[in-house]
Amino acid sequence: MLDLLRIAARLVAIAARAIVWLPAIAVAALLRLEAAPRLLRRYLQANGGLFVKGGQILALRYDLLPMRWCAELAKLLDGLPPVPTAAIKRVIAASLGKPVGELFATFEEQALSCASVAQVHGATLANGEAVVVKVVRPGAEILFNADLLAVGAAAATAELLGFGVRLGLRRLARELAVYTREELDLLRELRNAELLEARFAEDGVPHAVPRTYPALCARSVLTMERIDGVSLARLVTAVEDGDALALEDWRRQGIEVEAVASLLLRSMLVQMFRHRTFHADPHSANIFVRPGGLARRGGELVFVDFGIFGWLDERQWAQQIRMRQALSANRIHAAYVALVADFTFPRGMDVAAFEADVKEILWSWSQASLSPHATIQDKSAGTLFLKVFDVVRRAGAGIPAGLTRLFRALVISDMVILKLNPAIDILAEVRGFLTEEMRLIALQTTARHAAAAPAAIARFAAEAPEAALEALEWLAEQPGARPAPRPEPAPSAFARLVFRVGAAASAVVAVVAGGEGVFGRVTALDAVLLRLGVDAAGHPGTVVVGSVCAFVVFRRLGAAFAR
Repeated sequence: MLDLLRIAARLVAIAARAIVWLPAIAVAALLRLEAAPRLLRRYLQANGGLFVKGGQILALRYDLLPMRWCAELAKLLDGLPPVPTAAIKRVIAASLGKPVGELFATFEEQALSCASVAQVHGATLANGEAVVVKVVRPGAEILFNADLLAVGAAAATAELLGFGVRLGLRRLARELAVYTREELDLLRELRNAELLEARFAEDGVPHAVPRTYPALCARSVLTMERIDGVSLARLVTAVEDGDALALEDWRRQGIEVEAVASLLLRSMLVQMFRHRTFHADPHSANIFVRPGGLARRGGELVFVDFGIFGWLDERQWAQQIRMRQALSANRIHAAYVALVADFTFPRGMDVAAFEADVKEILWSWSQASLSPHATIQDKSAGTLFLKVFDVVRRAGAGIPAGLTRLFRALVISDMVILKLNPAIDILAEVRGFLTEEMRLIALQTTARHAAAAPAAIARFAAEAPEAALEALEWLAEQPGARPAPRPEPAPSAFARLVFRVGAAASAVVAVVAGGEGVFGRVTALDAVLLRLGVDAAGHPGTVVVGSVCAFVVFRRLGAAFAR
């Protein structure tokens, strides 16, 4: 009964604020007043809870809102007055089955941070290890469900009345619900952290995830190692303020902002394009750097807060790789096709105009990346995607949620990197990484299939000729496959020679390719296929099958001409 009363009170408060604020926001937006974004931010801040979360998500949806609206919404603060520590301790005891005094040697009464979803406290374990305990605020899920109900109803009503159709308000409400449920489930955040920690342990990059303590975790409680380091937010502030003393002090500790910027870029590239799982909210407050000594001038990056996580499937990964390779080679059409492969377009949209606009952006960015006179911002991947998002927004096109998280992470990390080191050449770093990554993929493919290659090649060699013959015979039997007989000149000796040489060449290629598969040297073949846009990495028999089939075709054609 008490919960129902709280929900009812929350809905009444939301409705009252909507009556007061929304007409003013709508009028200001229609008149294109400078105050419109500010009014929206204040309205969301007044509501708090899910509305602040929604504003923070919209702040990064440059594909939906103009830049000035996103910049204003980025000022939204998620801080709330702390919940009494006694209530937090009750949540911990109920979730973990023991009182706080038995679980932790010490537990700090003052919260380290207070947000709309969770509150964080410092603590120590019995062995003296320092930890942080993240606890979902009591009643947060109930209030968020009330907010979701209000937001969903408002979005549906607005679209029925013809407002916000191009923004896709109902789709945004569903996306907000997904984000919220992810953040309310701290066991999901634990799984995300463990997954990323396992990936980081094998890639050789100096980045890390705080150690987790699963025995001290539940759906509403997450216990992790307490990080003793410098947040990137402090580094960015020092750079922007020109605080030479602080920067020099960190440099003596082994933390150089230029090296940190390069390390963050590499970390995000490795996460996205090697592991295909990545931290989707890499803003400066979610990343710390620990001193790494003289050997590591950038120190070690430590990512925290894994509530918003992203991943790419194989197709999306391949498309993103192809897009970057095409841009590096100045192949604009190929880059465009890879970029928009999963976009959705409204009925009646001028696709030709959209394509022309996006290609112009891609071409301009590609040329800027090669020009020594272009600014670093002109070469920034964040700048590229912001411009593409503007075209997407104006056209009413849609971007899948998975790619939205990828682009969001790219834009956020790109901004942090450029703030740390405005002179960094991001494109050169990306090109070097992609070249290295393609080489690594080829080597891994070779190693993985070296043992299985002989058997695979033998099987392909045995089966492919028969399959090719069956295909040729089936084609020959189809109606209309054979034209009516008519007198034709006898084939020349040169034509017969060409087909016989072709058969011999195909056989040689099959043998060479088979040998490369046996001895583990398929890297060159994989690289050639990747350059041609064929993702055949991991399939050493591909060339063997093709050349064996070509051998059968040339041999049969040569025999036919000989007759």
